[in-house]
Amino acid sequence: MILTNCKEMAARGTRGEFDDASWFTRLLVRAHLLMCRHCRRFKAQMELISAEARQRADDLLEPARLADFKRKLVRRLGR
Repeated sequence: MILTNCKEMAARGTRGEFDDASWFTRLLVRAHLLMCRHCRRFKAQMELISAEARQRADDLLEPARLADFKRKLVRRLGR
C-alpha cells in the first residue's frame, strides 16, 4: 500500500487501517506525518475526539450534556 496524498492518509487513518499495517507502511505514514503539518494536526484532532469521547461516554447519554460536550469540543479543536 503506497500512500499518495493527505486525503488517502486521512481516510485510511480514520478507518484504522494502519493499526495492523506492515512495518513499511507504518514507516511511510511516519514519514508523511513528519513532512505534513496538516495531517499531523488532523491526527491530533482525531486523537482528541477519541479521548474525549471515551472519557465522557456516560455523559453522552443525556441530551443536555451532549450539547455541552459538543460546544467544548468545538472550542478545543479551534485552538
